Amino acid sequence: MKRERQLAYWVERLNVEGTFRNDHYETVYTDHFGFRRADFSGKKILDLGCGPRGSLEWADGALVRVGLDPLAIDYGRLGCRNQAMNYVAGCGEEIPFPDGAFDFVCSLNALDVVESVGRSFAEVERVLAPSGVFLMIVRTHEKEAPGRRMFGFDVLDEAPAGLERRLVRYYHLHPEGVFTSLQESCRKEPGDEHGCVGVISAKLVKRSG
Repeated sequence: MKRERQLAYWVERLNVEGTFRNDHYETVYTDHFGFRRADFSGKKILDLGCGPRGSLEWADGALVRVGLDPLAIDYGRLGCRNQAMNYVAGCGEEIPFPDGAFDFVCSLNALDVVESVGRSFAEVERVLAPSGVFLMIVRTHEKEAPGRRMFGFDVLDEAPAGLERRLVRYYHLHPEGVFTSLQESCRKEPGDEHGCVGVISAKLVKRSG
C-alpha cells in the first residue's frame, strides 16, 4: 500500500508539473551545507530515497551519481531513463554496494519512510569511504502520517558513533514543505528542538580512524 501511495503521488506531480523540476537541488547540496559545486567533482554520490526528479542531475562533474529507491524501476516509466544519473532499486536498510563505495551519501526528505532508521544509518556508515559525508534532511512527525512513520528530533541518537555530527540545524515546518523551510530560514531557537513538527538538517562525517 505504501508503494502504491508513493507512486500515485509522483504520477500526480508529473501530471501537474508536466516534467519534474529539479532546479532546487544544487542549492540544497551546496549552499545549505557549506559546499561548492566543485567539491563534488570527481566524487561518488549516492542519494537514498531519491524519488524521480533527478536530484543529482546538477552534479555533472561527479564520477558516479546514483539514486537508490525501492521504486526505481517504476520511475523509469516516468521519464527517468532520460536523466544522466543512474537509478538502482533498493532500500536504505540493505544498500546494494560494497564498503566504502561513496564519498557522499545523502537522504533528502526520505529517511522517515524506511522500516529501520538504525539499520539505515549503519548502512550509510558502511558504504561511505573514510572521511565521507552524509547529508540528511528529514521532516519530523508527532504521529503516523500516510506512508511516513513517527519521527522525532532525537533521531540522530540512532546514528552509530562512527558518524560524527558536524552540523545539525532544526527548522519549523513551512506550509509549503520541507525545502521551503530551509529556503525561508525558518530556524528554531536553541532549546526548541523537541515536541513539535519540524525539519532536521544534518551533516555527518565518517570517522577516518
